[in-house]
Amino acid sequence: MKQNGVELQTSLSLSDSGRVVNQAFSRAKASVQSIAQSSNPLDGLDGQADLAVVGMRQGLMNQWAVQVYLTGQDAGTQILLVALGDGAGNRMMNGAKNSTSLAKSTAQMRQMIEAVRAADPGVREL
Repeated sequence: MKQNGVELQTSLSLSDSGRVVNQAFSRAKASVQSIAQSSNPLDGLDGQADLAVVGMRQGLMNQWAVQVYLTGQDAGTQILLVALGDGAGNRMMNGAKNSTSLAKSTAQMRQMIEAVRAADPGVREL
């Protein structure tokens, strides 16, 4: 499985950022699940996200998944978006019905970036 990621810095609070993400997933009719944080205490040295979720939509030929990591900071929130999926060649070999589309996941990630930008026009890509 491949991935495509974008990191954003927004002045929105952690709770406001969470609302924007939740609304974007809701508009896309995605199911949302928590991502388990690592139980390895050494992983905490780099800092773990305050909130980690994956939104996904499954259907015939329309499967996508986007992971979202929100980390509250003094001046807003850092948002890491990761689109997950298989490339076109792998989808052809394994059947499009049985795989997650990286292209569709990336498109959903881009829509989420636009939703954050609508809530905070000053958002920056890092």
